[in-house]
Order: sequence, then structure tokens, then C-alpha cells
Amino acid sequence: MLIDAQLVLSDAQSVIGTASTAYPSTNTLDLRSAGTDLGSGEPLYLTVNVDTTVVGGSSGVKIDYIQSAAADLSSPDVLASFTTAATPAAGTVLWQLTLPQNTKRYVGVQYTPLGSNTTAGKFNAFIVKNIQVYPT
Repeated sequence: MLIDAQLVLSDAQSVIGTASTAYPSTNTLDLRSAGTDLGSGEPLYLTVNVDTTVVGGSSGVKIDYIQSAAADLSSPDVLASFTTAATPAAGTVLWQLTLPQNTKRYVGVQYTPLGSNTTAGKFNAFIVKNIQVYPT
């Protein structure tokens, strides 16, 4: 799997914080910037994995793929969601989502600790053309 630096939404992004507070990804993808062509006609995927084990968030962390008219991802629309286990471990691939259609200019992810405050944890999120498939 090849990762383009322009398509990284979170790179070891910390999710330390208050329960039920949404933390948007540190990077956004501007779908209308010059030269942005996300593989017209081909499926793309959002991949989210755990960089550092999450501590706290007793009911897990809710991860949303979002779109917004604003570059800071304010007032987002949730396009898809996933909730982790209570304490996802480092190295775990949590979510591989075929990207849904969007109608707004900016896309990203947001993380919301559930149940209790988080005291540790980092996530990676990026958009790729091909997902890594692990044999079982």
C-alpha cells in the first residue's frame, strides 16, 4: 500500500481529551484545489489505524469520516462512522472504508472519546487507492 503525503488526514494524531468532545483531524483534503483528481471512476479507501494504544475512553473512540464547507472542518456532516473497542492497541488497523460520495469541498476525520476522558492514544488516517489485505 502506497501512502501519498497529500492524502494523510492524521499522522500520529493525539486523541487525549474530554469524553464526548469531537477532535477533527489535523489535516483536511481540499477536493477543489488545483490538481486534485482523486482517481475518477476508481474506488478509494479511508484507512484508520492505531499509532499509540488508547488509554481511557472506557466505551471506545468514535471515528467519523466527515465533510464540511469550511477548511477547519467546522459544522461537519458525518458520512460514515466507526466505534473502536474500549482500548484499541497500537498497530491495529481499525477501519478500511470505501469512500462514499461527498458534496462539500473539504473532507477529514474526527475522533470522539466515549465513556470517559482519554489520557493516551494516537491515530493515523489516510486515503489510499488500494488497501492492505492481511491473510487470516
